[in-house]
Amino acid sequence: MGSRSDAPLWILRHHSPSPIHALRLVQLKHHDEGKSAAFILAGDSQGRVSFSSLNDVRPRYFWKAHEKGVLGVDIIELDGKLAILSQGRDNKLHAHQIQLSNITSLAVLPSRIQDDLTVPDLIWSLDVNALNYCPMSVLHTPQSRQTGPLVAIPHTLDSGFIDVIQLSPEERIARAVGQADIQSNGSRAQRAPMCMSMQLLGPKSGEEGLRIIAGYEDGYMRSWSLRQDGSSDLEWESRKHNESIMSSACSQDRAFAVSVGADDIIALYTLYQKYQRAKITKSRAMGHASVAIRKDGKLIAVGGWDGNVRLFDNDLQHSASLRYHKDTVQAVAFAETSSIEMKATRKEEDDIDNVDDEDDDEINTNGVLGSKTNIDNLLITGGKEGRICIWST
Repeated sequence: MGSRSDAPLWILRHHSPSPIHALRLVQLKHHDEGKSAAFILAGDSQGRVSFSSLNDVRPRYFWKAHEKGVLGVDIIELDGKLAILSQGRDNKLHAHQIQLSNITSLAVLPSRIQDDLTVPDLIWSLDVNALNYCPMSVLHTPQSRQTGPLVAIPHTLDSGFIDVIQLSPEERIARAVGQADIQSNGSRAQRAPMCMSMQLLGPKSGEEGLRIIAGYEDGYMRSWSLRQDGSSDLEWESRKHNESIMSSACSQDRAFAVSVGADDIIALYTLYQKYQRAKITKSRAMGHASVAIRKDGKLIAVGGWDGNVRLFDNDLQHSASLRYHKDTVQAVAFAETSSIEMKATRKEEDDIDNVDDEDDDEINTNGVLGSKTNIDNLLITGGKEGRICIWST
């Protein structure tokens, strides 16, 4: 097994000492200029959410979005507005509108973060069930610009099942996914195993319908296909874990999924094949809290309870370990390209043009990570100490 002593490329400390619970590294395209910009979305145990530019690694937004810890964050387009979607332990799902003029303007100095950053407007909210700490899964479809994205969340009344909602117009398109199949395997008087992680997937080319890959408290991974009427079919289930599954991820090409849990097992499942297959490997440490798959599908990052981030290839061969965090790595994320485009209103265009250039010496306008950095190979990790590390893989 390999080991790496490489230091992180950069460390963000504005959430410290609050544990990081959710991370995304997203590339957005600019509608008019044809350029793209990368941003880090993070949520912590205090309910705070930050939105930072990768150019200077400083927050453009940093505010308390929830009364309790954040479980999931994403960037969406809702009714033509750019927004941050956040899910909290306060049983709330919120959408906050962000302004293009804010995220493209110059950053403030760290000492002024709390005072000078604008709090985004709350434009949508929904009561949800956060009993099982399960992060949401957001699916951007070609129709998202007109209907809003689809979001998979734990079922309102029972955390063992899954609901799928459309944000605009607000509609619950699937209710209690898995209820019939899971309850038929045991007594209806018994509590269904809680869903701990989920991935909502769109149809592959030549196929129809949605699919949900979910990890459960009893160590099972299950795949559900959704019909247009909201009903679901269990496609396969596989129990490779001896303890609860804590996190799962699907490759971008949907060829495979990976799960990690409270045990020492890392499991890989083939998807979209007639017969599902799974393989496992064992880590040197017990307990894994997070997992992510790089865009090219060739690298898997696993965050451990021991603070190490272990890297595996897509054959589950261990290649390296990243060592910085001293405690649980609750969140890991590789770069992803969003289908959402940044569009400026006329007022925002004027605000961007009128940005005062006197503060140019406050930031590194060439990008702190260097102009030759390949964003697709970047990995971000969030630790219990509240720090976010940026690594090159």
